[in-house]
Amino acid sequence: MNSKTIHLVSLGAVVLTLLSCSSSTSEDSKKTPDKATTTTAVVQETGDCTRDVVEAAVGEPSIIDCYGVWASVMPNSYAGACTECESVWLYKWESGKWGLKGYCIQYNPLLSTGCYGLSGTIKNSVSTNEMTEMPDQATACEIWDVDSSLWNISKTGCTPSADSIEDARTRPCDTYYPNSNLPLGRCDKGRGVRSIQKRLIAGGAQIDLDGYFGTGTVIAVMDFQTANGLPMSGYVDDKTWKALIPNQTELPGADSNGDGIVTPDEFQ
Repeated sequence: MNSKTIHLVSLGAVVLTLLSCSSSTSEDSKKTPDKATTTTAVVQETGDCTRDVVEAAVGEPSIIDCYGVWASVMPNSYAGACTECESVWLYKWESGKWGLKGYCIQYNPLLSTGCYGLSGTIKNSVSTNEMTEMPDQATACEIWDVDSSLWNISKTGCTPSADSIEDARTRPCDTYYPNSNLPLGRCDKGRGVRSIQKRLIAGGAQIDLDGYFGTGTVIAVMDFQTANGLPMSGYVDDKTWKALIPNQTELPGADSNGDGIVTPDEFQ
């Protein structure tokens, strides 16, 4: 092969390389719009939680919790009205706007309470009976404060805020209230609380056996729950009660309702 032939072969290789790069660049440029479209689709699946946007849909200033495509809303004009103060309205982001889907009772966990379907606007709504579509658990934990309260986390599976845990562990009780029903918790008093304290002390807790569910008992219960793989609520529900007292025959009562445990209201 002479030098001219070598030169032509080299030139051909350069041309092929340039064509290959051009083709690759062309293909990449074709793919770019698809990538952009995919990104846009993801954005559209999240509602615009800007306060002005949500309040424009509601029609007035509101108390708002928003996450994903769901928002819970309590309009300011309703927040202090006794006939409406137990209701919180649910909105869903659909077709680029917030639409009224229904209302629920704010004091109950979202996924365990009856919600009533609505359409239109709050002040001019049309009932659609039961809601056929509800937020998932992760969303409920974000937009429904009751679901994340220490009282309910064993039911809902939500994670309580660090502030609520710190408050339960540090804020003293001004008054104690008699309670013989589970769950037993902060600021309760009675025989059931003494039964709890007795078992906690036997396990090494440094608390008084006085029948008053104060911050010391809250901390001891939380520590017990953590050690036993239970939700750290500080409240003694059925599961924590059974874990504290595996042998229910030790208790001064009988399982009258057949639920497998002897609760304080069944004490004799």
